[in-house]
Amino acid sequence: MMMWEAKDNPRGAGAPRVSIGLPVYNGQAYLATAMDSLLAQTYRDFELIVCDNASTDGTEGICRKYAKQDCRVRYVRQVHNVGAAGNFNRTAELARGEYFRWAAHDDVCGPTLLERCVEALDANPQAVLAHGQVAIIDHAGQVIATPDGNGMANLLDPAREMESADPARRFYELLLRTKWCFEIFGLIRKQVLMRTRLHEPFYGSDKVILATLCLSGAFVTVPQVLFYRRYHPDSSTSLKDSTQRNAWIGGGKSQKSARLQCLGGYARAIREADMPSWTRVRCLGVLGKYVGQFQKWRWPLAS
Repeated sequence: MMMWEAKDNPRGAGAPRVSIGLPVYNGQAYLATAMDSLLAQTYRDFELIVCDNASTDGTEGICRKYAKQDCRVRYVRQVHNVGAAGNFNRTAELARGEYFRWAAHDDVCGPTLLERCVEALDANPQAVLAHGQVAIIDHAGQVIATPDGNGMANLLDPAREMESADPARRFYELLLRTKWCFEIFGLIRKQVLMRTRLHEPFYGSDKVILATLCLSGAFVTVPQVLFYRRYHPDSSTSLKDSTQRNAWIGGGKSQKSARLQCLGGYARAIREADMPSWTRVRCLGVLGKYVGQFQKWRWPLAS
């Protein structure tokens, strides 16, 4: 995998600068709120690609209503459930923008999220991802955790050095100090993202994507709270049983151990990254330390 370098605008004629991919399955409870927050963004040069994973509730009707009202919305419906990984990936494959962001159907974005993240990537050509501070909301939209320590602090990751110029330092921070992987909903340079394997059909593959990205460039953090992650009993992060995880991420297909597949993904990221030999050795040392702390860091990688 090559390191990111600033290049000419890769967009095709008439394409938006930003693409947002919103994968959804049976999301009628929160979908309209999520889409409203995206369509209200102060930065307007974007497309919203909604991939419906063969929902059986009112999701399709909601999506078609928004697509009819706003030309930026592109609605795609899967013929059958392809699993969360396949549905997430389809949104990225359809994206035309220079920058790409995944959006969950149950989260809420502050109105300046895109504007601030585009500014951050434009100002930092060597960065591959930009994201805002995160607050956690409950099923009713009430804030239950904030970056300043208020509320349920265990629902947020600590501050990390993801803006470091040292790939091994970023890899350490991602692998050993990241539990929730909220950066997967950051704004990403699409050319860099498409050099990864995207979401793979095992639980925890989002962290493998982030590990691969962080070896290509820095993650820039916008200091304001711009993203509200919803925590509720039906969210994917609430799945603790391996059977439920398999059904969600892979459409019910059986998997090898998710833990082993994540480890393989981290090792592959180190092997394929374009970096000096000594930096690669240091990253392997980080991976060894991670393996030695499995009891502490096993969630959400346990199968």
